[in-house]
Amino acid sequence: ASHSFAGGLSVGASVKTFNFVEVPATSSTNPAGSDDVEKTLPILFDIGALYGFSFINDSSTNDDLSIGFSLQNFGSNFIIEDKMNQFRASDQLNRYLRVGFAYSVVVNESPEALIPFKGMATLEYRKLLNGFSSAQSDFYGFGIEAQIFEILSARLGGFLSNIRWIYGEPKSIATRYGFGVN
Repeated sequence: ASHSFAGGLSVGASVKTFNFVEVPATSSTNPAGSDDVEKTLPILFDIGALYGFSFINDSSTNDDLSIGFSLQNFGSNFIIEDKMNQFRASDQLNRYLRVGFAYSVVVNESPEALIPFKGMATLEYRKLLNGFSSAQSDFYGFGIEAQIFEILSARLGGFLSNIRWIYGEPKSIATRYGFGVN
C-alpha cells in the first residue's frame, strides 16, 4: 500500500511471506522419504518513504531528483522443526536500512520525434541491521544509464561491500555493464 502527498512525498508499506520446498531424502531408516518437517511461514513488513522534486522543468528538458529510505524484512522468524531428528531452527531474515538517491533527466525537443537523450544516476547505501559483525554490515551501490534516441542504451553499475560474496572481493568495487540496441 502506498500514498502520495502533495509536494512530492510518498510513503508505503508492504506485507510479504515466503516458503521453500525441500525434497525428503530416502534412507534405510526412511525408505519412503517421508517428510516429517514442519515450517512456519514468516510474516514480514517493509516500510519506506520517497521524496522527489525537480530543478528543471521547461518544454524540452525535465529532471527529477528522488531521495528515499526503507526498512526491510521486519517481522516474524522462519522456523523449521524436524520431528524425526529432534531439530528446531529459527532464522531471522536479513533486516536492512536502505537509503538511496536517483537523478534522472530527459531531453525531448519535440513530442513527435524520438527522445534524443534520457539519463539516470543512482547511489545506494544499505546497512545490514542483523547477521554480520558491525564491520561487515555496510554496502554501497551506484549505477548510471543513458539512452540515445530510444535506440542505443548503456548501463554501468557498481557495488562495494566489506565481505566476500557473489558480487566480488571485500572492499573492492565490483562492476557490471551492458549495452543495448532497441
